[in-house]
Amino acid sequence: MKLDPTGRSIGEGLLKLGIAVLLSLIAWWLVSSRTTGLEQALQPKTPPQQAAPATAHIIPGAVQDFEKALDAMKSTSDLLTNWSITLLGGTIAIAIMAKGAKIRDRSWGLVLLPPTWVFLGASLLDGSDFKRSLTFQLAKGQYTFSTLNLHLFLQMDFFKWSLGALTLLGVWYLFFRFALLEEKTKGADE
Repeated sequence: MKLDPTGRSIGEGLLKLGIAVLLSLIAWWLVSSRTTGLEQALQPKTPPQQAAPATAHIIPGAVQDFEKALDAMKSTSDLLTNWSITLLGGTIAIAIMAKGAKIRDRSWGLVLLPPTWVFLGASLLDGSDFKRSLTFQLAKGQYTFSTLNLHLFLQMDFFKWSLGALTLLGVWYLFFRFALLEEKTKGADE
């Protein structure tokens, strides 16, 4: 099944692609179950006969404290969004260009990038949901902190998960570098 002189085959490429897709589906399942679990945990636990209409939360403490909290939440979301976009762009560049040291893993480490993209995408999506919810609540003048906190928490959580996946990729890369399992370039000392 070898198609070119370097020994790479379409079969190996399809296997790598299949594993990357499988890892991405597992990552998506983790994102979905985490989101659903936290949303269900925030649902009111009142019996059906005593259900009251949902009201906005009263602002606790002084107005200045409330404004500081909103500013801090917004800046945290902005920071996570910026880092997620940076990491997403950087990992896409790694996948497309594949520059740097040529380790002899036959690009198996790259299968860790798609699940990282799922986590980064989920973080960006929850950051967008946070901004949308905050904007709506500010315009309406009624605040539901549980919604804001949920989106911000999920944004931070999925960003941390993407860092975990990138850490695995870094460990993979360093193993091959430290074990000196690199392709020799022309003119390199043998």
